[in-house]
Amino acid sequence: IAAEEQVHTEIVQKIINIVKNNL
Repeated sequence: IAAEEQVHTEIVQKIINIVKNNL
């Protein structure tokens, strides 16, 4: 379902932001 893809993308973006903040 497209909604699942959206949720997955949001989670990935959050992880990327956390990693960037920890650099």
